[in-house]
Amino acid sequence: MLTPLPIRTFDDVASIGYRIKAYSDVYKKTVPFDPAHACLKGKRFTHVRFACSTVRTLWTAHPPKPCTGIGNLSLEPPKDLEILPGEVGPRARLFCRNCWPYWAITQARRDVEPWKSMWNANGTGIACPRCGDGLKIEWSGFPGVPFSKGYEANNSPTL
Repeated sequence: MLTPLPIRTFDDVASIGYRIKAYSDVYKKTVPFDPAHACLKGKRFTHVRFACSTVRTLWTAHPPKPCTGIGNLSLEPPKDLEILPGEVGPRARLFCRNCWPYWAITQARRDVEPWKSMWNANGTGIACPRCGDGLKIEWSGFPGVPFSKGYEANNSPTL
């Protein structure tokens, strides 16, 4: 059984304090934007497409034109809740393998709402708010996970 994702709209993202960034594959550029902006009110974050507006020049015979490449979304926690690489703190990265444009939640912490109640439900997956398929979940930050401080502290060689 799949559990629904606790956030669906840009309003939900803004209410939990998460930041949103759009990444252009063409120009390898990340642009942050405000999820509480009036033009995004009530819209689902998985249904809105962001187009790159960087003006590009292709050769000298063509006039400059906007890139219009589709941006991939990344939902990131507020700075005070962010767990930096190498720090201990159980967190998951959530993304859908089927949806395009690509979207991901970089840190769904196990100890913070709205994620806490979602992780307490045993034996369930999480449904993508767009396609309904199960989300891919990648865990990190546990004391036994390699490349985290907890792992290094518990598994350091003794002389």
